[in-house]
Order: sequence, then structure tokens, then C-alpha cells
Amino acid sequence: MDYRGTAIVGVWVGMAGIIGIFNYTEYLAGASLWLVFAALMMTAHIVKQRPEGESIDKLSEDLTDFTKRLSSIEESVDRINRLLEE
Repeated sequence: MDYRGTAIVGVWVGMAGIIGIFNYTEYLAGASLWLVFAALMMTAHIVKQRPEGESIDKLSEDLTDFTKRLSSIEESVDRINRLLEE
């Protein structure tokens, strides 16, 4: 499974927590801007990553099954449309 979204949320929540602690204690409060830039770089790195392994194989299997189910639904809708036109 692809956990990039969860990783990005974790980066930003963690960074917000660290910045909040720095600002609350007034220790390294000036480093907040650098931490935001670091979070942006980490987000870009996470987004560029590609999932590999079993997750891709499982996803491709699910998608082939999904396309089969979608095509059967489309055929059923076409049949219903034909019946309604008659």
C-alpha cells in the first residue's frame, strides 16, 4: 500500500509540533523558517518516491478486477438504456 500521504501528514504535524515547542519556550524560535523549508524539502522527496514491491502487484491486480467490474456495470447500464428506449 502507498503510505506517502500519511508520511507527508506526519512530516507536517511533527514539524508544527516542533515549531510550537520552539516558539513556546522561545528557544531557537528563529529556526522556525528553516524548519518549514526542511518540511517542504522532505515533502518533495516523499512525493517523488515510487511505491515498489507487493503493493504495486496488489494494486495492479485490484485494478484489473476493477476494470472488469466497471465494464460489466457499463454493459448493464447500456441494456437498461435500450430497454427504456423500447
